[in-house]
Amino acid sequence: MDLSIIKADEKHIAPKVFHYLSLALLTFFMVELMPSMQWVSSSYSGLWRVARIINGVLVSVKNRSDHKIKKLKETNKRLVIQINEQKQHHCRIEQENIRLHNLLQQHGINF
Repeated sequence: MDLSIIKADEKHIAPKVFHYLSLALLTFFMVELMPSMQWVSSSYSGLWRVARIINGVLVSVKNRSDHKIKKLKETNKRLVIQINEQKQHHCRIEQENIRLHNLLQQHGINF
């Protein structure tokens, strides 16, 4: 943009006033930005704290779920052992039942 149409008059004080006002406004904005920049860095540390809290919660939940999974695996293993024992017991009883049924048939008793 060509501003050559606006000629600053050296005798008038207005250009100097506008120049100093623009410098004052720029300084005001810089002073205003400094605390917000400080707040931004503290918000990053605050965000870091929030991230650490979330991470702590996630680790805690993961540890609990791992503990529950470990307990469930132990329970499952114990139940599988019990099921196998019950199957063996069932097979023994079934064999005993067949043996007794054959013994009854040998003695002529139909059951």
